[in-house]
Amino acid sequence: MVMYPLADIPVLQLSMPTQDPDRLLDVGARLRPLTDEGVLVIGSGFMTHGLPFITRAILESQVPG
Repeated sequence: MVMYPLADIPVLQLSMPTQDPDRLLDVGARLRPLTDEGVLVIGSGFMTHGLPFITRAILESQVPG
């Protein structure tokens, strides 16, 4: 709503199908023509899907020092 308050842009939400960079680049290349047609492509998944499983201990183990 903030970016497009009139909701006048088509949106394709895509859950990321893999972590393999080559496959993700291939997916991006296949979706590229949609952006030329004014479609907003949003990739989701991975990090946001795992948020319920992040604990303070995990976060603290990632802090250097």
